[in-house]
Amino acid sequence: MNDDLISANEPVHAVQDSLRMAISRDDARAGLPFEHTGTLLASLGFAVCGLRSRGRSWTLLHGVIAGALLWRSLSGRDGVRQWADAPGARPAEQPLSEDASPPGPVAGGPY
Repeated sequence: MNDDLISANEPVHAVQDSLRMAISRDDARAGLPFEHTGTLLASLGFAVCGLRSRGRSWTLLHGVIAGALLWRSLSGRDGVRQWADAPGARPAEQPLSEDASPPGPVAGGPY
């Protein structure tokens, strides 16, 4: 039974490893000029398109895309943090080990 659980989590770990690699590559590269400003403008464009669309499905789709782009434009070292001259992000005080479960009421429970 435990082997089934381990084999079921392998795709999840592969996705997590891919995301970690993409994040580390993004952190290592220099930011593009006006990258976050362009993303902010794109999110506003999708929001306006969502407000003008006729169907609820299109409105929802535009809203989700606008929200994701807004989140991206505000995040990172080149986003609002740089514009506001805020100090850099602090690293976590105690990084979680690979074996540690996330905090919360469902930690260790079946997923």
